[in-house]
Amino acid sequence: MSRLTKLLGCVGALLFSGLAVAYADPSTKIALVPGGPHPYFASWAQAGADAKKDFNLGAADYKVPEQWQLADQNNLLESLVTQGYNGFLLFPGDPVGSVSTVQELTDSGAPVIALAGCLKELEARHSAAIRAAFLDGATYEELAARMKVPLGTMKSWIRRGLLKLRACLEQ
Repeated sequence: MSRLTKLLGCVGALLFSGLAVAYADPSTKIALVPGGPHPYFASWAQAGADAKKDFNLGAADYKVPEQWQLADQNNLLESLVTQGYNGFLLFPGDPVGSVSTVQELTDSGAPVIALAGCLKELEARHSAAIRAAFLDGATYEELAARMKVPLGTMKSWIRRGLLKLRACLEQ
């Protein structure tokens, strides 16, 4: 796993720690829910366990839908609400399709951080390159060939996209 993949994977864990600090209380149950199974999110499980202990949370659990299907993620979120979870860190399986579910959660008073929202802020080609590299595992060389651009250009797109993504996440 590359250093950039590890770094991007930790972004969710860092955001989660901010959510945990803001809502530190034994009655707080936070669910960390990616859109589906992927090694990118592996650090979330340990981040949840650490935050539960460090911030005296009722729960901070990593919950993964069985597959990358919006319906599976939404069903899991609904189930977690009925189980008493009251805070969520999401990487939506479908950023557009998840809007209504996220809205329902926030309307019920649950804090929600939707990590993929910042990807919409990027230029389309930067977002596509980042998604392909870090979610699909494509190499920079493969992406450059696929998008018919020089390797240096692909590296620049991803670097600029990651910088913009970081700035968005820091807001």
